[in-house]
Amino acid sequence: MSVYDVGFVIGPRLNASGRLSSANYGVELLLTQDNDKAKEIAQYLERINHQRRELDRHVVAESMDLVNESSDYQQQSVLVLGKHDWHAGVIGIAASKLVAEYSKPVVIVGIDDTIARGSARSMGDVNIYQLLKECSHLFTSFGGHKLAAGFSLKPENFGKFKETLENIVKTSITKDILVDSMSLDMKLETSDISFDLIDTLDTLGPFGHGNPNPTFYSDQFKVIDSKLVGNGKHLKVTLQDEKTNQCFDGIGFNLANKLSVVYNKTNHIAYSIERNEWNNQEKIQINIKDIK
Repeated sequence: MSVYDVGFVIGPRLNASGRLSSANYGVELLLTQDNDKAKEIAQYLERINHQRRELDRHVVAESMDLVNESSDYQQQSVLVLGKHDWHAGVIGIAASKLVAEYSKPVVIVGIDDTIARGSARSMGDVNIYQLLKECSHLFTSFGGHKLAAGFSLKPENFGKFKETLENIVKTSITKDILVDSMSLDMKLETSDISFDLIDTLDTLGPFGHGNPNPTFYSDQFKVIDSKLVGNGKHLKVTLQDEKTNQCFDGIGFNLANKLSVVYNKTNHIAYSIERNEWNNQEKIQINIKDIK
């Protein structure tokens, strides 16, 4: 079992019950000594997590429709989106995805009859907590930090909040701050990619916030095959090291828009390397972060 398994497979399922139901289910699963009970709870958490994904996709899709259909949104330095019946348990996840999509801070508000709950995610040097703090006179509760914050307010105050925040960011955020950037650790010779290197990198883990997975850069890969997978959202490629002719599988999550550049004469690829096990076969996989 790897850190990835805990963080991206087990963790989201334990977390889903707290978002949509009760966190007690996750606690009970971890504490029970009854195998049948554990299986029953695990199956319930799997269903809840599937429901969470559907709600998340719904909020993201409707948010993108709002942004893409309005020139006003496209001119804003911070996107403030709100709608009735958006589930408060998924608005933070949706906000993170929209930040990645539009390279702007995003605030999403789920509104019902009695309360509007908001979740904000930022990027780069934009301190979303300080920006929202200037609107705190409209909130009934508020907290967070530089890159993420949450709040609640009365539904009738959502319009005033949106207008206030949009006016604040007009003078406090300039376009040069919203440059989408990526930190690279080093240029890696593709001939040095090996399972031994992956094992060495693993000793630096666990990776996550504050200790990100090492990101490398290379201009030595040749793309010999490519296609879109995952309902057309993800880019899957076969990369060849032109020096050794060794081939690697590459996956670029949410990089479907890069399909048009993969066959350029020279590709500049930012990536991490990982071990991928499938059908009892172990391969090196190139996890592509960006291609230019």
